[in-house]
Amino acid sequence: MYLIDGYNLLHQFYKDINENKINYYREELIYLIKDYCEIKRKKAQIFFDVKSVPLSLLPPIRLKSDYLKVSYVKDADLAIINILENTKDITRYTVVSSDRKIINYAQRKGFKVFSSQRFKTILLTFKWE
Repeated sequence: MYLIDGYNLLHQFYKDINENKINYYREELIYLIKDYCEIKRKKAQIFFDVKSVPLSLLPPIRLKSDYLKVSYVKDADLAIINILENTKDITRYTVVSSDRKIINYAQRKGFKVFSSQRFKTILLTFKWE
């Protein structure tokens, strides 16, 4: 299962995100990952930080998928690290992030890591297949 640092990956696709369009871009990314996961039969959970935005102001997630779960959390880094801390099976998760803190922790524990740039390339290759 992929554990994806959502905004970290989103910023690989869109460098300068206009605040008025962030919901649109986030949804585009979610559906690209959903399509990838369903066709490749791979599970993923994507985490989006909501440190400064009340959850009630975020658009609802209307996603129906057995392969992708989307989570709004206070701190995506911490959410991913907590999942890794609570598993003994290092083959269960692949971390997708370019955040040094997450990468270092995951690698130290023996988990597989893809940089956000690498995962972006995987998604774009899939999209154009």
